[in-house]
Amino acid sequence: GGRLIYIGAGSSGRIAALDAVEIPVTYGVTEDKVMALVAGGLADAAVEIESAYEEDASSVPDLLMLNLKREDVVVGISASGNAYYVQSGLGYAKAIGAQTTLLQVEEAQEPYPFCDRVIAMHSGNEVVAGSTRMKAGTATKRVLNMLTTTAMVLLGKVEGSYMVDLVCTNQKGEDRAAMILNKLYGVSKEEMLRLLRKHHNRLCDVVNEVRSKKEGHGVG
Repeated sequence: GGRLIYIGAGSSGRIAALDAVEIPVTYGVTEDKVMALVAGGLADAAVEIESAYEEDASSVPDLLMLNLKREDVVVGISASGNAYYVQSGLGYAKAIGAQTTLLQVEEAQEPYPFCDRVIAMHSGNEVVAGSTRMKAGTATKRVLNMLTTTAMVLLGKVEGSYMVDLVCTNQKGEDRAAMILNKLYGVSKEEMLRLLRKHHNRLCDVVNEVRSKKEGHGVG
């Protein structure tokens, strides 16, 4: 019933934003279910590097604007674990009872007071020292992929190894839906297109109707 909210600065924030923006169209959830807070603002995060000590600012005002609740899950991302933008948000989230996790390169030497748990990526030293956008950044995206994919599976957005709640907004989406329906239920592309039009391009509704017919329950 809650949301997954990422908090990051610099490369970590941009990677989090990339993961968050891909979820709605892939799994049919609303855009406010998986969100990313990026130091300095999301609009500039895609094209500009961090500046003006944005990493050292507090993310609490941003979380207040989101009306953070106990049901939400907050994941902070900081390769070193030291970004105050991340720590402050996790601390506030933990204080109100939300689940909090910090994603960083190494294990914490001792429990952090500002979060419930740490996910250590163990990505090791960078090939080119001084920037964590390479090994740590690649590891970050993989971990975020695992978190969101697992969450969507648990929410019933997947059947077998196929996503079944995507929104078919273009030809690519329709082709993917046709493949999924054919693999799962042997539905032809022509029938798939008819059902998609009937259900306003929502694949999950098509799957529910086809599954019901296959199980012999009929459709009301």
